[in-house]
Amino acid sequence: MLELMGQGSDPIARLHAAHETARVLVQTGRAGDDPATAERTTGSPQ
Repeated sequence: MLELMGQGSDPIARLHAAHETARVLVQTGRAGDDPATAERTTGSPQ
């Protein structure tokens, strides 16, 4: 929204978006049936 108003980006909103994206990726990796995907997305074998 700030970009549309010509005020640059909101660093807190960007940080929140990054954390939410990471949460979704890890959650998706853990929920899958493929052990290789789980290991790549969570850092540990399932």
